[in-house]
Amino acid sequence: MRFTPYLFLVFWGSLFDYNVHALIKSKFHSKNDFQFPPIKLSLIILSLAGVLFEISRIPTHLLPNILLVGSITILYSLPFYLPNQTTKQIKKIPFLKTIMIAFVWSYLTVLIPLDNLGISLGWMEKMGLFIGRFFFIAAISIPFDLRDQETDEIDGVKTIAHLLGTQKSYVFFYGLILLSLGSQLIYLFQTHQTQMAWPFLASYFISVMVCKSESLKKKSFYYPVLLDGLLVLQFILVYGYFRIFA
Repeated sequence: MRFTPYLFLVFWGSLFDYNVHALIKSKFHSKNDFQFPPIKLSLIILSLAGVLFEISRIPTHLLPNILLVGSITILYSLPFYLPNQTTKQIKKIPFLKTIMIAFVWSYLTVLIPLDNLGISLGWMEKMGLFIGRFFFIAAISIPFDLRDQETDEIDGVKTIAHLLGTQKSYVFFYGLILLSLGSQLIYLFQTHQTQMAWPFLASYFISVMVCKSESLKKKSFYYPVLLDGLLVLQFILVYGYFRIFA
């Protein structure tokens, strides 16, 4: 593992987008009065400075891809004005919310890092990794959609949770998990890395248990720590297994 400028750029960019999104939601959400703690404004300024500093350090050939992903991320949050309509957001397009989130994070954590580290893979191998990550992130986004049904409906956002309801959404969740795991296993078998299937299987099993646990959902740290941390957990399991057994 190498702590490259790109890694820090993703960190600062995520912190910046999270707090900008919170600021905009405080301003435009239907039920909220505009209240934004000074600490969050300080985090926006700090993270923006971090983003600008790290952009100056990354290889220039990565900039077009980063600009693409950054634009999609900002458009997800910023108010979007259309002629003869009230303030609207791009994410209000039906079912686009989950797709945008999964695409952005898959692009950030698969395709750009491969390019940044100079790892040469065939097109099919890249797509296998990308699709596996895309389905995984889409799957773990479903509990967030279920939690946010009321606020999303107020904001006019149509998600999988609205389309399918709670029970069918979890069936869809299992389907996405299987598609993701299948893509990862196909990649591992094609690249003769079958021993790495074990940490992936463990991460998917834990993810299913976390997403379905009713007792954990009552904890304050469930969404910001456990669910958001599932990608980090997968990295720890895979990287740790590789370091110990490879």
